[in-house]
Amino acid sequence: MKITRWTYWSNQNFKTVDSMDKAQFDEATETVIQELKNKGYAFTGKYHQEGLYGCPVIDNTYLYNVSQRSWGDIMCKAYTISDRDGMGYTYWAWDAPKGALQRYPDGTMMMVR
Repeated sequence: MKITRWTYWSNQNFKTVDSMDKAQFDEATETVIQELKNKGYAFTGKYHQEGLYGCPVIDNTYLYNVSQRSWGDIMCKAYTISDRDGMGYTYWAWDAPKGALQRYPDGTMMMVR
């Protein structure tokens, strides 16, 4: 699997991850994590759902649109943040950690103060 582009969360030109089986979804999740790490992208679940380029498209077919909490969990896995007893997703679900540099697929960046 490969990320072929980034788009907005509600783009209806693609199938959603809901139409994947578990094995496909797990592979897509790992693909997203690797892309985040390789490109240095880091942004919140809120941007994932509301940003113009917050949602990856897998193989030009599947829109990887997940909940803000799920995106927070993906960010924790990409950047090896402690799970904090199952609450690690809270670092990135709604707000980025203080001092974090958010990098978006469109090339913009923002420092969290």
